[in-house]
Amino acid sequence: MLEWINEDLNESISLCGIPPPIMSRCYQELSNGMLAFCQAMNVADVPFPLPFAQLLEILLAVITCVTPMYTAIFTGGVIVTPILSCFITIGYWSLTEIARELENPFADTPNQLPVIDMHERFVELVQEVSSNRMQERRPGHSPFMHENS
Repeated sequence: MLEWINEDLNESISLCGIPPPIMSRCYQELSNGMLAFCQAMNVADVPFPLPFAQLLEILLAVITCVTPMYTAIFTGGVIVTPILSCFITIGYWSLTEIARELENPFADTPNQLPVIDMHERFVELVQEVSSNRMQERRPGHSPFMHENS
């Protein structure tokens, strides 16, 4: 796909008359975009190790059972112990849930970025800009004339 875009850019250089430093910036941004795409594909393709995830779940269960006892020994208070235990346990479980959500950043769930919608809006914008450019290049059409006049 990048090759097609590069070929189109190469063909359009003579038509546009854009200076070489600006065109080199276009190639650089395309290269940066492909690098980011490849990195995103690596994140999406490499699964989180199942044994590590299972170990984390076991450790969370142990922390959930041990934290109230440790907090009771540490604080020695009747009111502070349950509150502190609750906040510590909820904090660790919340971090685990956040990590699960971040594990697959490209899923189509309510908590994820709407990547498909963002892509479709981008494509519509590119098509609109392209069609406006084609209308400006029509013979007898001035880019300074409004459609109403």
